[in-house]
Amino acid sequence: MELDISQRQQTYLCLGIAALLWLTYSVSLANEFVALDDNLLILKNSLVQHMSPFTLRRVFTSYDPELYIPFTLLLYQILYAIAGPNPVIFHAANLVLHTANTMLVVWILTQLLRKRWLGVLGGALFALHPMHTEAVVWASATKDLLSALFSLFSLGLYLHFLTSEDRKFFRYSLFAFVCSLFSKVVPIALPLVLLLADRAYGRPLSRKVLLEKKWFFVWSFLFGIIAVAGKSQNPQLLGITERVLMACKSMTFFLEKLLVPTGLSVLHPQLTPITVAHTEFLLPVAVTIGVLALLGWSYRYAQHLCLGTGMFVLFLAPNFSTFSKNGYLFFASERYAYLPSVGLLLLLLLGIKRYAERPRAKRAAVVAVCCVIPVFAVLSYQQSLTWKDTEHMYRNVLVLYPTSAMALTNLGGALADTGRKEEALALFTQAYEQDGNSIAAGNIGLIALKAGEVSAAQEWFTKAIESIPSHRALIAQDMVAYYLLADTLEGIGKSDDALTLYKEAAERGAALAEPHINLGIAYRKRGMRTEAEAAFRAAMEQNSRLPAPHYHLAGILAETGYLPEAISELRTVLRLEPNYENARRHLQSILQMSPTR
Repeated sequence: MELDISQRQQTYLCLGIAALLWLTYSVSLANEFVALDDNLLILKNSLVQHMSPFTLRRVFTSYDPELYIPFTLLLYQILYAIAGPNPVIFHAANLVLHTANTMLVVWILTQLLRKRWLGVLGGALFALHPMHTEAVVWASATKDLLSALFSLFSLGLYLHFLTSEDRKFFRYSLFAFVCSLFSKVVPIALPLVLLLADRAYGRPLSRKVLLEKKWFFVWSFLFGIIAVAGKSQNPQLLGITERVLMACKSMTFFLEKLLVPTGLSVLHPQLTPITVAHTEFLLPVAVTIGVLALLGWSYRYAQHLCLGTGMFVLFLAPNFSTFSKNGYLFFASERYAYLPSVGLLLLLLLGIKRYAERPRAKRAAVVAVCCVIPVFAVLSYQQSLTWKDTEHMYRNVLVLYPTSAMALTNLGGALADTGRKEEALALFTQAYEQDGNSIAAGNIGLIALKAGEVSAAQEWFTKAIESIPSHRALIAQDMVAYYLLADTLEGIGKSDDALTLYKEAAERGAALAEPHINLGIAYRKRGMRTEAEAAFRAAMEQNSRLPAPHYHLAGILAETGYLPEAISELRTVLRLEPNYENARRHLQSILQMSPTR
């Protein structure tokens, strides 16, 4: 009979894993926030910076802007209330979550493999895998860690229910699953994973087994609708065939990097055409077919193998809905592998368990894994250094993808913000030369404008407008070039030309709120109140959550004597953005004049 370690020994080993985890990632506590979602989710998010009945209601009724993550926003609120905009507490919270997730992985693998030593090996690999660095050290990835926490807890409780047959653990599992969905919707396929667990434990997929999970599927369905509604706000840049090819490439990438974790970065841009005829997609398609074939075969003949494969595929699949950001394409984000990696760990440990039936083989397997763990720790430490700040993050991307227009443009923006104009200009120019990048052209124009080169600025702003993509739906960032050129024309006295540009932007970007806001401001400057009011109301139709159109509309209403309506709009502004001091001052001023309170 094969010997196993005791419960006490497993506890001590888990404490050792936790200590090594914190030692490896402690350097990340000194990392800054990075200019990639941290501003949107934390530093400039009024929902995070204030706790009130209104913000709590908004947390549960809004997106981020496309993901529904209320529990994550609640955690951000608590952290911000404790320490304000201090990145240390956000990074520390991520380390706590990752530590807890590691312990849950040990628990789950121990239950599935019936060997504590295998659970410890799997937990150590999970804790220190370099592929998980992005999820652990990026403040904006808290949603992935928190969702994984509840998902793993739900799975672990369900496995305990299968062995104990105590229904309370089934109910706890359902509750944890719902919490995971409120953190991030990615584990939406967990009910299917539970069905695979049933088969692994010898339960037939009877009508009774299916019906007992009805509430799991109901919650999955509801959050599926919520997820689709959120994603509909983000224009899709790819067709069905392109999305399938990207999914195949993404799955193959994750398999490769989970096995050989080198060449990691925050961005993995898609820089070549997405077509079946392109050779780079042939191997990924073949690998994906192989994975799905393994899933189908193991479903019938090897249930534990099926469970591991299914966990990898089902936890990864929901992420295939996202292959673009701000108009740029990418085929993978490393944090997406965080939860699916547990499935691959199960497959690896199943192989080790089979191989290690003899004591000598067991020792060899343990020694091999123990040799890998310090290598993973060193690689994770090195990878965490690339997250020190925005500059380090994007320079690491450019080491791997030197022609990435997104990395070049974003690094240029970071350098420009710190006054390094010449370096920024070189990066913007390189980005524009890559693909006629509209954002890069606009930034070159801004540098020229600040240097007093008005004609050159106009030329670059015009190039930026001409470079706006016509093959996809527009996003707010596409329209910035219009505003930059219009402002420049205003500055040199060409007011009519500027207004024409604002109108063109509002027509071309009719589905966006920002062009209507800027048109309304332009009308208001010219004393055209009726037209301005119509523009602000059009902006509110597209996005009623933005404070700007409410604020400017309040000004028009106050000027035309509609003080109660102006008061209502200003109060709306302050609910949406409590730090809007101009709105607060104007509201106080109107209240002093108006008998209506």
